[in-house]
Amino acid sequence: MKPKYTRKHYFIDRNFQGQHVFNSYILALMVIILFIGLFTFLTSDALTIVYAQNDLQLERTPLILLKKILLIAWILLIPGGIWITVRTILVSHRMAGPLFKLEKNLDEMCLGKIGDRIYLRQKDHCKALAEKINILNTIYAKKISNISLLAQQIDDTAQGAEPLEIKLQKIEALNKNLQQSARFFTVVNDQ
Repeated sequence: MKPKYTRKHYFIDRNFQGQHVFNSYILALMVIILFIGLFTFLTSDALTIVYAQNDLQLERTPLILLKKILLIAWILLIPGGIWITVRTILVSHRMAGPLFKLEKNLDEMCLGKIGDRIYLRQKDHCKALAEKINILNTIYAKKISNISLLAQQIDDTAQGAEPLEIKLQKIEALNKNLQQSARFFTVVNDQ
């Protein structure tokens, strides 16, 4: 039986994923601060009676409940922050992993290795981009293979023992096919 693949690295790009975790945590903190601010603003003209430890207090609602709200906020922020951190790492992993694979594949293409496919996991993001790169890779591999084959045929024809005129006709026909394959590519000069 084939062993199940287990993920070994949750942080693929520490800057990318760390920034997402930080932004998510800051967003949660801002929501809590916004809640406290809105609660304070909306209850600023209300009075609250609190009976705690044999003491009866009558004060403005925001002042008397502020300590309790802050306590609740910290109780929510710490476990909620841990949950946000874990969840953000898992979700950002679905973006960072494919981006890493795409970057690696493009680096290989820059080094001349054409034809590799990019395989992504079921829940990964960037599948449309990966498929476009796969299509591009396949097209380039076919075109470059065809150009290489035609160049080899021209070389073989030039080395052949046929009369010079027949060689020239074959080479011209192969050269037309080679030019037609090369016309697929358009070089854009920025000069």
